[in-house]
Parts: sequence; structure tokens; C-alpha cells
Amino acid sequence: TSGTTGAPRGAVLSWGNHHANWVGSRARLGHGADDVWLVALPLHHVGGLAIVLRAAWDGAHVVVLPRFDADAAACAIAEHGVTRLSLVPTSLGAVLDAWTARHGRDSARTAPSTLRTVLLGGGPLAGAPVARAIALGFPLALTYGLTEAASQVATTAPGWTPDEPAAAPPLDGVRVRIAGDVGAGDGADAVVAGHIGEIELAGPTVFAGYWDDPAATEAALAGGWLRTGDLGRLDENGRLTVVGRADDRITTGGENVDPAEVEAVIDAHPAVGASCVGGVAGAVWGQTVVAVIEPARGVDARQLPDVDALRLWLGERLAAYKRPRRVVGVAALPRTAAGKVARSAVRRLAELDLNAPAVPCGQGVEEPPDPAPPERD
Repeated sequence: TSGTTGAPRGAVLSWGNHHANWVGSRARLGHGADDVWLVALPLHHVGGLAIVLRAAWDGAHVVVLPRFDADAAACAIAEHGVTRLSLVPTSLGAVLDAWTARHGRDSARTAPSTLRTVLLGGGPLAGAPVARAIALGFPLALTYGLTEAASQVATTAPGWTPDEPAAAPPLDGVRVRIAGDVGAGDGADAVVAGHIGEIELAGPTVFAGYWDDPAATEAALAGGWLRTGDLGRLDENGRLTVVGRADDRITTGGENVDPAEVEAVIDAHPAVGASCVGGVAGAVWGQTVVAVIEPARGVDARQLPDVDALRLWLGERLAAYKRPRRVVGVAALPRTAAGKVARSAVRRLAELDLNAPAVPCGQGVEEPPDPAPPERD
């Protein structure tokens, strides 16, 4: 897992955790030995690994792609009789494009009748072409999960449509609560419906802790509940809606990126004095990783690396999905009166039109200093 505040951590998941998740998933989705699962997600992340384990317990067939490729996924669905697959929202459109390219837009050539479930999770749903998927016969099931809970936490039945709330009931055996206001009823589990707070979990799918990191484990499992770091709300029927991150994590192509980790590596570049990394909405990856950088002391701004140079320098230091896809050079990062980087101001810089040419490093984007605090008697 990428964690919430630093470098990736090992998550200790038992066979019991995975088995409990399989039991809950099977009860919700109805998968079994006659299924053909398509794995288009990395096997070193829980989303891909969980599919293989589910299929193993079911005695089902698995088709594994070496990496995500929309054309290969569309081909596998047709040629291998795929019945179940899992996609992040940002890859759904690419698969639909590849499908229609192969079969045309004739309404008679929709998804095969063998396709039973397309799990859709791992990123914001906004902007995903769900209506188009449904029109082509792709049976969607919204899902929310995380490594520390062995994958699925809450999942709808297949056949979800935008006419329904984007809310999913927890799997059997998984207890979900929202930190914050508690209503009438059985103590901490009776949270006021609609209250937004941090999502917390308990049950047999919750991991034992982080490998060789007792402090992080204690923080994550305080009080016997897993603190997910995600924000959400429960409705009156106990269905979960995820509304965002409780921190500054970036979700790009279904992968989580921790800005602090990326900033620490960028700041080691000899020409960079400081950096601030954020995510801005993008049509392809859901969010695009953007770095705003200022020159090191004594370094001319023209010596700041552009996006190609920085990505090349980061090549052996960061995974590809963590490397910024846009770099904005500034004369100085905007800071608060206390000297801290003003992330809100940096975000405005990062949200510059991503289709526009990159800001030349020699032309810093000046940001006015924070106004002086009012004098008090």
C-alpha cells in the first residue's frame, strides 16, 4: 500500500482476511466455478491479487494481462468469454473505445451476454462514461475497498445505474462507521445518516497491521477500528458513499500517490530548492500529478528541469505513475506568514490549463505574498 503519509508500507493480510473477503464478495456478486475473471490490474496491488484468490477459491478461470491495455482487455472479453472484470473509472472509457472499435457502434453488437460484472472502483466516479457503458451492456457494480481490508469493503450488486445513488452496502461481516457525530441507538455504530467523516472499518477482513511498523499500526487500528483516511457518509439504509480523501493523496489511474513522498525525491534534484506536488482533474487518469518547483539558492531559474528532464531524472527513483506529468516553474513557492507552503495557492498554479504549453522555467509565475495579519491591540 502507498500509505497515507509516507513511503509504501507492507500490509499484513492473512489467508483468513482474504477468505472472509471472498465469502462476502461471492455473496454479493454471485461468482463461482463457471466464471472467467479478467485481471488487468497489477498483481502486486490488492485489486489484482484479490481477483486471483477469489478465482482460486471458486475454482474459476483467470485471464491475466501483463499490464493494462484497453485493446487487449476488449479482445479478452470477446475471445475468452470473460464474465467478470475490475476497472478503475478512468480506464472504463478506454475499454469502451476499444470495444466499439472492434465491434462497431451497431446496437446489436453490445457486450457479450456472458459478461456478468464490471467492478468499478479505485477512483472518483465523476466523468466516467457510465451511461455509455450501460448502453453497451456492461453490467456495472460500484465498489470501494483498500489494501488494509483485503480489497472490497462495500459493493453494489451488478446492474447499478446512475438512476440509483452512488452508494454501496458493506459486504456481509464488514462493519462500517463514520467518525464524528453519533445519533440515537447502539453507541458508536449509530452515526447520524448523511454525516461526512472519516470511514472506519471492523470485521474479519481487516489486516493485522503494517509490517515492522508498530507506530503506524497503532495509529491505523486505534480503538479496534481501522481508520481508512477516506471521507464518506452512510445513508439511512447503511449504504456507503465515498466523498473524497481525508488527506492530500492523489489518485491517478487507480493508484494512490503521496505528495510528500514525491516532493522528497524532487527536492533532492540539485537545481530544485523546494517543490509542492498536487493532483488536478484530468480526462485520462482521473487526476494528473503536477509539480510546482522553485530553484535552489544560487541556481538560475533557467536551470530548472522541464517535465521531460525531471521525469528522466526521477526514472530510477520513483514509480512511473508517481512522476509528475506537468511541471510548473515559479520564482518562489507561495508561502503563508508562518513560512509554510500555501497549498491552496499552489493548487491554483497546478490547475492552469493542462492543454496549454508548459510554463517556461525561465518565466516564473509570481504569486503575491500573503497579506500581513491585522494588527491587534
